Amino acid sequence: MVLSASAEHVVIIGGGATSALIAVRLAERGFRVTVLEKAQVGNGSSSRSAAGIRAQFSTEETVVGMQYSEWWYSHFHDLLHSPIDVRQQSVMRQNGYLFLYEKP
Repeated sequence: MVLSASAEHVVIIGGGATSALIAVRLAERGFRVTVLEKAQVGNGSSSRSAAGIRAQFSTEETVVGMQYSEWWYSHFHDLLHSPIDVRQQSVMRQNGYLFLYEKP
């Protein structure tokens, strides 16, 4: 996406997790943002993703990024000003990992 210095209004097509984060970041920088979504924001393929937020990495930057992701998803509805009825839907479900090692 290329924004000119005079851009004031941005329209984002699709309301998945990435689009929602972009919308929040642009709004924080003073842009007027409209998200066009056929259903509910965050309710499409992003809501059915089996992706995980994993903080067991070896570089500090990656750990900080994952910690931020966890914070962002736990505040998803507040950041996007979701309607009350949508706030009942969980955005993130915490679970755990089990790593098994078998010596070859």
